[in-house]
Parts: sequence; C-alpha cells; structure tokens
Amino acid sequence: MKQFIEIFESFAGGLGGQAPAETSDAPANTSDVPAPLKLIAYCGEATKMSVKEALDAYMKGLQDGEQQKNGHALPQIAILIGPEGDFSEQEVELAVANGFIPVHLGKSRLRTETAAVVACCEVYSLLG
Repeated sequence: MKQFIEIFESFAGGLGGQAPAETSDAPANTSDVPAPLKLIAYCGEATKMSVKEALDAYMKGLQDGEQQKNGHALPQIAILIGPEGDFSEQEVELAVANGFIPVHLGKSRLRTETAAVVACCEVYSLLG
C-alpha cells in the first residue's frame, strides 16, 4: 500500500500542472498546456459519471475558453484502473483528493485488463 501511495503521488504530481523537466520537446511555457483530465474507474459504491460525461464536460470547458490553450488539439487524459479486487477506500480518497474524477465503465464488473481496453476505446471513440 505504501508503495502504491508513493507511486501515485509521484504520478499525480506530474499531472498537476507542474513544469516538466527541460527537454527540447517541452513547451516553452507550461501555462500553455491545458490541465489534464484525470479519471479513476473503480467498482466501489459511489456516485460516478460515465467517461463520456466527464470528457464532454472537460471538452466543453476547453471550448468555452476556461482552459483553452493554444496549439494543443488533443487533451491529456489519465485514467486509473483498479487492480483485481479494486482500489481500497484510502486509494480512491487519495485519487479524488488529487483531482481525479470518479467514473464508471458501464454496469458490468470488468477484469482489470478488459477495463483498461474499454476505457481507452471509449476515449478514442469520443474524441473521433
């Protein structure tokens, strides 16, 4: 559990808009990069929106100019998929505290490897 939290905090911090390490491919100004859409899919009992609802709201925010940034056609999207047996309550709370939005992938409980493919397919189909 401790290892997961350390890895997660490192990962979530990197998605939080902090400046990336200097590389020739990095944008000159990280404020030009829209905040990423961060989702967590898990089976626990909670009110969750669909991936489509979360992506629609995020894209509407970009179009409305709330997060519109120049030169970025596709958004950054991170989706946490729970391990076999699902995330613990503490892991979900940590993710939500770091800006991840709870989502569902449908009514069926999916195996971890299937859930990852379903999440990617849903994003790809929505983005066209």
